[in-house]
Parts: sequence; C-alpha cells; structure tokens
Amino acid sequence: MELTNFADWADVSKVMAPLYATQGMIDPGSALALEVAAIEKASNTPLGRAQLALELVQDKIRYLAVGMDGGNYLPQKPAKTWEVRYGDCKAKSLLLLALLHAMKIDAEPVLANVGMGDFVVDRLPSAAAFNHILVRTTIDGETFWMDGTGSGSRMADIRDTPPFYHVLPVRADGAALVRIETHANARPMLDLSVDADESTSVDLPSPFQATAILHGPAAAQIILAKNQLGEKEQREAVQSLFQTWLGQGQYADAAIIPDSKTGDVTIRVRGVTTTPWVTEDRRRKRFVTRAVNAVSFAPDRSKPNWSAIPVAVRPPSGMRDRLRLKLPVNGQGFSIDGTPDMKERIAGFDIARTTKLEGGIVTLDERIDSLGGEVPAARIPAERDAVATAQARAPRLVAPADTRRRWDIAVADMRSSSQIGAIRAIFDKVITDDPDEVSGYVSRAAFLEGVGDRRAAFADRTRAVEIAPSVETYMARSNAAYQLGDIKAALADGESARALDPSSAWATGRVAFMKAEQGNLAEGVSLLDERIALGGEMRPAYLNSKAELLAEYGKVEDALAIFDELIIQKPGSPSLMNQRCWAKGTRSVMLDSAVKDCTTAIELSNDTSAALDSRAMVWYRLERYDQALADLDAVLAANPGQSDSRFLRAVVLKALHRDADAAVDSAIARRLDPSVDRRYARFGIKLL
Repeated sequence: MELTNFADWADVSKVMAPLYATQGMIDPGSALALEVAAIEKASNTPLGRAQLALELVQDKIRYLAVGMDGGNYLPQKPAKTWEVRYGDCKAKSLLLLALLHAMKIDAEPVLANVGMGDFVVDRLPSAAAFNHILVRTTIDGETFWMDGTGSGSRMADIRDTPPFYHVLPVRADGAALVRIETHANARPMLDLSVDADESTSVDLPSPFQATAILHGPAAAQIILAKNQLGEKEQREAVQSLFQTWLGQGQYADAAIIPDSKTGDVTIRVRGVTTTPWVTEDRRRKRFVTRAVNAVSFAPDRSKPNWSAIPVAVRPPSGMRDRLRLKLPVNGQGFSIDGTPDMKERIAGFDIARTTKLEGGIVTLDERIDSLGGEVPAARIPAERDAVATAQARAPRLVAPADTRRRWDIAVADMRSSSQIGAIRAIFDKVITDDPDEVSGYVSRAAFLEGVGDRRAAFADRTRAVEIAPSVETYMARSNAAYQLGDIKAALADGESARALDPSSAWATGRVAFMKAEQGNLAEGVSLLDERIALGGEMRPAYLNSKAELLAEYGKVEDALAIFDELIIQKPGSPSLMNQRCWAKGTRSVMLDSAVKDCTTAIELSNDTSAALDSRAMVWYRLERYDQALADLDAVLAANPGQSDSRFLRAVVLKALHRDADAAVDSAIARRLDPSVDRRYARFGIKLL
C-alpha cells in the first residue's frame, strides 16, 4: 500500500529542484574552479568537456552512501565532495552538475530507480519511488545520460543508455516522467580473444593464449583486486574469470594491465583445457561459438493470467568473442557445419558473427549485445523459435572421419608438436607457480597417461597423494600402478583408499580385484562378503562386484548364480543381462543363451557399445568371426578408443588371417591399455 500527498510527478520534481541548484557552488579561484579551467583548456567542444567532467567525477571521487542527518535526500556540497573525495549518487550528481553549469553546458538532475524503473510509472507520485539520481545533458539537440557513480566511461561510451526505464527530470517548474529508450552499448563489457593450438590431434587438451579487455564496472573490480590482493590472490582471481568464460582448466602467467586513458583493464593468461571436441554421429565435432549458446529465453507463460506479461531483457551490455584456432594437417578434410555468418536481433539481443576456415586456421569474430527494454508477450513464441533456430545453426567444426587420434601420434611427432609442447609448458608453469596445489599434478598426469608417458604420470600421481591423500588420489595412483604392471603397489593404494573411507565401494572393489590378481581370490571374495552381509541399499552393488570378480577369475558357475539372482530381483536390466553375457562369453560356457542375453541387452540399452562388445566375444567363441567383426566394427565406429574392443578385434582379424590389420589394432589396444594382454590371457585369449 502506498500513500502520498504529492499532487503529481511534477510536484515531486519541483520539491526536489532546490536541492540541486548549482548557483554559487564553485567559488572563483577555488580548487574546483581550477578543475573547470583545466577541462576547458583540454577540450574545445561542449561534448568533450562534458565527458572530461564525467571522468573526473567517476575516477577521482569514490562512492560512499550517505544516509544520516538528512543525507538520504540532501546532497553533499560539491566543495565538500572534492575535499573528502567521496560521495554518493546525490553528491556525485550535484558535483557533475556544478561543473557542467560552470562551463555553460545544459544539464539537469534526473531521479531514477535502480532495479524497479519499469514499475515507477505505475506508482503513486512520491520521492520514495526513486533510489538513484544521475544527470541528463543536452548538447546540440542530442541527449546524453551521465551517471557519476559509474566507472571507466570515456568518449566512446558517451551515447550509452542506462537501464532505468522511467526517470523524472528535476526542474523548478516541474516535469513529467520520461522513458529512456535503451540501445546497445558502444563498447562491449568484455572483449575476449583466444588463440588456440589444436594442430596435432582433436583428442588432446587445448592450449591457448587468451586476452580479455574489461570495461566499466568489471574493470573497476579488477583494478580493485590488483590494488588490494597479493600476487597469488590476483592470479587466482584472473583464473576464476577465465574459468567462467572458457571452462575448467589450468592457467598460468596471469597478468592485469590497467589503462587509465581508456578506463579499461586488460588481463592475459596462458591456459589449457580438456579437449572441446566430442564424438557425435561417429565424427569428432567442436563448437567454436559461445555467445549464441549463452542466450537463455524460456519464459514460463503456462498459466492464463501470465500470458500477457512481457519479458524483461537484460540491461544493455555487450560481449565480443574472437577465436583463432589452428587445426591438424593444415585443416585438410575439416569443414564448418551450421551457419558461419549471421547478423540478427533475437529475444532482445543483437548478434553478429563471422566464421572462416582458411589455411588450416579457423577465425571467429562474434559480438552479442543485450538491448534492455522488453519483449512483448505477443512476440514470445516467435522469439523462442528464433533462439532455438540460432542455437541449432551455431557453427561447429567437423573433423574428417580419419582424423588423427591421440593413439596415432608417433613419438617423433610428439617431440615436434607445437600443441603438445604448449600443453607441457603450461602444466609445468602452473606447477612451478604453486607446487603445493594438487590440481596441476592431477591434470598433467591425465595428459601424460593420454599420450602414453605412464611413468611420468605415475610420478605426478605420487605427488598428488603426498599433497592431498584422498580416496580419489589413491585410486588414481592405484590404476596407474596397475597399468605399469605393479600389482603390489596397486593393491597398497587401494587399501590406503579404503582405510580413509571403509564404506567406499570403489576402494573395496579395487582391493578385492587386486587380491584376486595376486592369486588370492578367496580373500577378495571374503572382503566383498563382509559388505554384502551388512545388507542395506549397497548390497546389490556388492553382489554385482562379487559376481564380476568370480567371473573374471574363473569361478563362472558361482558368478552366473549371482547374476541369475540379481536378474530375478531386477528383471529386464540391460546392464545385468550384458554382464551375464560377458561372463558366459569370456569363459566359453552356455554360449547359446549368452547370445540371447547380449541381444536382449542391446535391444534395451540406450548405449549399445558394451553389449555389442560382449556379443562379439560370444561370436568369437562360436567361431562366427564375421558376426564378431561386425559387432566390433559398430562399437569402434562410435567409440574408437575402446581398448578391449580393439584387442578383441585384433584377435578376430587374426583368426580371419588379416594379420596386418590385426597388428594395427593390437598396437592401438596396447597403447591405450598396457594391461590388456594380461586381462585377456585370463580368458585363455592370447595375441602374439
């Protein structure tokens, strides 16, 4: 409920006008008078002088709210503001007005509401309708909105519009509400440039150099961080920003470079992120644009009384995104899917983009600007469709079907690879900068494992355990030790993980399997039986692990009995059907029913790779090699990095007397998983 004794908005305007009278506010010869003279000397045009006055108020007067002793309405005098060098919106606006009027520039104060400016027009006339004040300047018939509480405004921004919707000019003879028609800002709040090197493989991490130019309030926050934080904290702040824009990764050489002339801040960094390439429709693909996908337009108008409500658009703000991406093999066979170029207005955003692929380099230049204002209710369906269409048509890179994968990279190529060299250098710098931070070692270890340098990866896993002993770090090192053939060390790390968290099914399963690998199957089974005896919701999971363990190490009859029990409890489970099929296939028992189990799992699964691989094992046991090969081809077409499927296909190809093809697959399988021979030998399958 609102009550007022103001007759109208003009009455509010009149009451406030005396508070912002500037006559006599700047005494001749005073410090402020000297500032006026300096501005007039620096610029010959009213617009240039107005901009310099705004810069002075924004950059040299800190913001501090004053609400005591009538300060909620009474502005601090300009001389006092200049003396103490702080003030709130009232003080800053009055100072700016005094400077402009001293230079004979037409300007007036304007009341506004930050956050609820679109509601002002529906309220009763009252000073309480406003919580902010700024200055409107008119020069050569053109209107300029100047907010002294802003930051970093320069001549390039002079025509930007604030997001206050309805405002009230403060005049001695009164005024009505005025609506501010917003438009895109002249400069983007963020101008991001990324130079990435993905020239060796679409599987490897993506190393890059990135530069971001921040403008306005964001720049002011970074300058504050630079002035108040230590070197490490500054580095972490920069890394946090780039992680927001580019995703999780490792970042090095962070730098903050303010520019007093432009009011901007440049931040630079080198970084490496997980590969952005994904497999879709059996091809490696990569998005190159971020702006369109960041647009969210899904207003809920599901209720009849909501149907006429318009959608508020984000206040004017812009982002420019530029990418320069180096592709493998000079871009041969790569293509752009989608719409490379666009220039459209969608859901209150202006979007402009160009994308090119030339000479093995992809270049993207994209800008998106929110415009403020509203999307009318009648336009909501059309704008929804426009957003969905634009996102569906966003450009993506498509790699050729035979693009080089990480397992195809020869040792000599690794030494000469600019991509691998950059990745190593960034990881090394991250670890040097913060040697007691575990994430650098974990990330580098994952990369080294991916390129086959497993001993170096094990060293990083060891350092990670030393810094942060946890279930995760112990289990990662356990797996690394197993890949190197050190079963004793793999078991020890599994036991250390379990000591930290005895309830961890992950760690318990690892210990059980490693005991069996050492020839102590009974001890491994006993360990799982202890957890099974406890009952509870984890009992089926431990039963499953027990069945897998028994099947893996030769007790297939006992394993199948458990799988049968679990399937009775959960009929139609594709994962259980697949596991039972695999147990039968690896131990070459009940092969006819095994085919049925696998086929049922394939029919019920969304992802059929595991069941197809299991059925291929059964076909192999039945000496139906062509059918086995067909299933394995299907698995590897979708997931070419499956080491087990690679190895089994090599076995099948060998049986078909295709020795050369078998040698290729076996080499890839062993590179992906050095333990693959050991595992298949348990099933009586060896590949010489």
